[in-house]
Amino acid sequence: ASTAAGAFALSENNLYTTNAFVDYLSDLTNDGVMAFTRWGFNPPRESLRLVSLAYAALKQIGQSDPARNIAVLRDKQQEHWGAQDTVLVARKPFSLADVDRIRTAAAIGKMQTLYLPETSVESPFRDLLMAHDLNRFYDSYPFNVRPVSDDRPFFFYTVQPGDLWRFVLHASRETEDYKINSAVPVLFAIVLISIVATLIILALPPVLLKHELPRGEGSMRALLFFLFIGAGYILIQVALIQKFVLFLGHPTDALTVIIFSMLLSSGIGSFASKRLVRGQTERLKRVLLLITAAVIVLSAIVTPVVESGVALAFPVKVLISVAMIAPVGFAMGMPFPTGLGLLEKIMPASVRWAWAVNAASSVMGSAAAICLAIYFGLQFTLVVGGLLYAGAWLSATYSPLSRTRPAELLTPA
Repeated sequence: ASTAAGAFALSENNLYTTNAFVDYLSDLTNDGVMAFTRWGFNPPRESLRLVSLAYAALKQIGQSDPARNIAVLRDKQQEHWGAQDTVLVARKPFSLADVDRIRTAAAIGKMQTLYLPETSVESPFRDLLMAHDLNRFYDSYPFNVRPVSDDRPFFFYTVQPGDLWRFVLHASRETEDYKINSAVPVLFAIVLISIVATLIILALPPVLLKHELPRGEGSMRALLFFLFIGAGYILIQVALIQKFVLFLGHPTDALTVIIFSMLLSSGIGSFASKRLVRGQTERLKRVLLLITAAVIVLSAIVTPVVESGVALAFPVKVLISVAMIAPVGFAMGMPFPTGLGLLEKIMPASVRWAWAVNAASSVMGSAAAICLAIYFGLQFTLVVGGLLYAGAWLSATYSPLSRTRPAELLTPA
């Protein structure tokens, strides 16, 4: 859906990852060859990243010199942009006879050979495949063409991290880079707008209604509790949605199954919190630590499960998804109602602010989750979400929430 809308850089594409390339190569016979065709740019981006994926995957399956397994051709001399590059990847190294056949076929098809094994023609493809220090090549190249994995499947996002600000400010609408990466400035604008809008909305009650933030000791630390669980919840949810796209087969299915599972299990957890947590701070803190540990474990096991179960029947995959997510969602439903109950006993005026801070952090966290996934990966985003619950544990420990005695909570208001 995002590709159809032009948001190429933000679309998860698990066809173009090192994990996928290893699978492709493993299924080839010894004399098998894969062909990928992407738009050709100058300097190359997509086709060069294809080569970097092939290089990494060939290394993983035991090929000692991947440069001999790859050939790159272009269908015409590039005038502006719109030429097509074809990358050939062989299961075993191309022989001299193979190279001659490719060269002959390219001449007949009036195609330009950008890279062939043993070639002396200078090109970015040759520079990458012959580089003694790949990291140095990737860092110095004007675009980000490092190989991407299923944990960070943003193949089309090619803006170097150091060039991000320059791209946001100066990218021309006339260039192919703006077309492909146009969603990136929008994403950062959404994060900025969310922050500004949240600050404005939080400033309106004191200005218009004279409802100022509570000034009691530790009130801000108590409100941080709700900020942490709001941001943590949405980070975990968004990362899981993206992670399960490969497993469930389509973004719509992943969105439906993950949101349904999390909201239903969290609702049940919220309902059960009155009996299980009983409004006791110590029990609440144990739940928060349990959530942190469970999310970190989930981040470690979700990739193997997703990759090994792709071929299962869809109903089975839905059941597996629900079984993995529901226990964590159940626990994640407990902190919010319990925290509100504690806060109402000691700082009733802060309850409305707790709702506002929690909602605001959810809005900001949704866009922030995509940013984290693009730059650091989905597993990292999940871990950050879990650590935010550890931050909520600190808030519960060192704020007025920890001073409420169980007896006070059992006394009718």
